[in-house]
Order: sequence, then C-alpha cells, then structure tokens
Amino acid sequence: MSSIPHLVRKNDGRLQQEAADTCPLCEQPIAAEQRAEIWGRISARRHEQETARDAEVKRQIGEAVKSATAAQTQEHAAVIIQFQEQLRDKDVQSKKREQEVRQQALREAGKQHERQVAEAQAKQVDAEKQAKALAKQLVLSKDAHTKELEQVVARETAKLRGILAKDKDDALNKAAAKHFDEKQKLQAKLQEAQRQLDKERADQLGEGQEVDLYNELKQAFPQDKITRIAKGEPGADIRQEIVDRGKVCGTILYESKNSMQWRRSYAAKLRKDQIAEKADHAVLASVKFPEGSRELTIVDGVIIINPRRVVTLARLLRDSSIQIHKLHLSAEQSTGKRDELYKFITSPRCEQMLGHQDELTGALLELEKTEHRQHEKIWKERGVTLKQLEKAQAEFRGEISFVVEG
Repeated sequence: MSSIPHLVRKNDGRLQQEAADTCPLCEQPIAAEQRAEIWGRISARRHEQETARDAEVKRQIGEAVKSATAAQTQEHAAVIIQFQEQLRDKDVQSKKREQEVRQQALREAGKQHERQVAEAQAKQVDAEKQAKALAKQLVLSKDAHTKELEQVVARETAKLRGILAKDKDDALNKAAAKHFDEKQKLQAKLQEAQRQLDKERADQLGEGQEVDLYNELKQAFPQDKITRIAKGEPGADIRQEIVDRGKVCGTILYESKNSMQWRRSYAAKLRKDQIAEKADHAVLASVKFPEGSRELTIVDGVIIINPRRVVTLARLLRDSSIQIHKLHLSAEQSTGKRDELYKFITSPRCEQMLGHQDELTGALLELEKTEHRQHEKIWKERGVTLKQLEKAQAEFRGEISFVVEG
C-alpha cells in the first residue's frame, strides 16, 4: 500500500493530511487507486454541494432582494398615496378658502352696492321733494293767476254791462280808450319799478348772494347749526357747525364774494378767520378765480369754489368730518385725511363727477322751465279765450237789447 499522505476533513470542516492507504470514509486500509477514486467522488460531491449551496444562497438573496424591493415599492406607494391625500386635502382647503374669500368679496360688494343704492334713493327722494315743492309753487301761482284773471274778467264784465245799459257803442269806445290809457300808465309804473329794483339789486348783489348761500345751506342741512355773522363783526360771513346725533363733529366757515376780479387777500383773510375759530374747513364762494383755475381750487388752505357748487362741496366736507370724528383720529391724522380729501376734490376725477352733477341739475332745471313755459302758454290761451267769450256775450246782449228796445 502506498504511504502517500492525503487530506481529510475534520469535524470542524478543516482538511488534514492522512496516510494514503487509509479510506477517507471508514479509515480502513484500501488501495491507492480506490482512495483516489473515493477522494475524487468526495471532491465532486463537495463541489456539487457548494455549488448547490451557492445557488441556494443566491436564490435566497434574490428573494430577499425581491421582497425588500416589493416592500420598498409598497412603502413608496403608501407614501405617494399619503402625499396625494395631503395634496387633495390642501386643494380642498384652498378651494374652500377661495370660496370663502369670494363670498366675502361678494358680501362686501353687495353692502357697497346697497349703500350706493341707498344714497341714490336718498338723492332721488330729495329731488322728488324739490320737484313737488316747485310743482306746488307752480300750482299756487297758477291758482292765484287764475283767481286774479277771474276777478279782472268779472270787473270788466260788470263794467261792460253798465256801459251797454247806458250806451252801447260810445261807452264801449270810451271804456276801451280808458282801459288803454290805464294800461299804458301801469306799464310805465311797472317799468319804473323794475328799473328801481334792478338798481337795488346792483347795490345789494353781494349781500344777496350771501343770503342765497345761507338759505341754501339751511335748506340742505336742517340738522346743523348754521348762523350768519353780522356785518362789522370779525369773522367769515357764515358759520356751519356740523351736528351728528346731537354732537358737534366739525365747523365750516363760508365767505361770499361777488367781486368782478380775484384778490388773494380774500383767501388770506378767510384763512386767518379759520385759524382764529379753529374751524376744520374754509370755503370761499366766488365767481372769479386765480389765473389758470376755474370752478374749484385751493389757495392758502382755503377752498375757492363757484357758488352753484357750494352745497355739493359742503355735503362732501360734512360727511368726511363726521367719519373722521367717529374714528377718533389724532390732530396729525385728521390733518393728513384733510390733505388727502383736498387732493381728491382738486383732481380731474372730482371735476368730472361734479361736471356730471351739473349736467343733471341743468337738465332738471330745463325740464322745469319747459313745464313753466307750457303752463304760461295755456294761461295765455285761456285769457284770450275768456276775452273772446266776453266779447261774444257782449255782442249777444247788445243784439237782445236792440231787439227789445227797437
């Protein structure tokens, strides 16, 4: 037997060298060829086992990788689903918030529209009241004129009856001549009175404009305390104390000038009066303006405005004073708000809005003039018809008298 050593595996798996003539399985003496054959088989089997073990390890690793990948995929899918749900929640919240904002904006717009409608309705009510007052005046004037005409007709009829009873033709001629003379005298007296009235108006034009402004302010703001400052006393012409719910919210001073040329001293004097009385606003109603301006401007902190726009401006100043008073602003904040207000009223936008109001007012006055002209035309035609009727009645009575007396 050969004594060539060979390697065998111990229980711990390590190989060791053994005698060549011993069986590696049963450790019995065998031939070297048998040992080599057995060892080859063992090596082949071991190689197969290692190969199978490696394959199994690779398979387990692959399955583990697949399992890990599937788990990771599921985890990613769950994260994606969660993220999508969060996005949907955020989208729902965003849409909800957008809807709330839209509804809030609609509510605010609705409130503003309601306020504008209320203001328009109030203005319409005022316009209707003024129109009714004018219509009432026209009716009263018409009734007075009709009564006067009826009285004149009755007197003339009585005269004509008396004249016809005495002498038809001569009496009528004399009466007509007398009536003509009286008419001429009355017209002369009327012309003289008109000339005297025009002279008095020319002398008192400035004071008349002040009185008109005072009456317009009293009519427009009955709840405020509006007083005229007597001539010779220091101060402006008119003082308006703005009253809201029993509390004085501000003061406006007015000065009325009807001079045919502009003087800066007018504004300087009114500004001095404003400072002395601590008034919130000072308004100078003037038909003449500084060069380069018209209708409305500001000089030395004093508002210069056309007299026909004073009430409109006063309403704007009054509303702003009440709002500032309700906000309890400091003196500095109130001054800032006043400066912003003055900037607006001298802007082209304000000029455009005031111009539109003037157009509407002019249209309303034109309608009233047209209505008055129509009434005058009717009254004139009625007077002519009444005279024709009286003449026809006189001729008829004359014929009757002629038949009876003949």
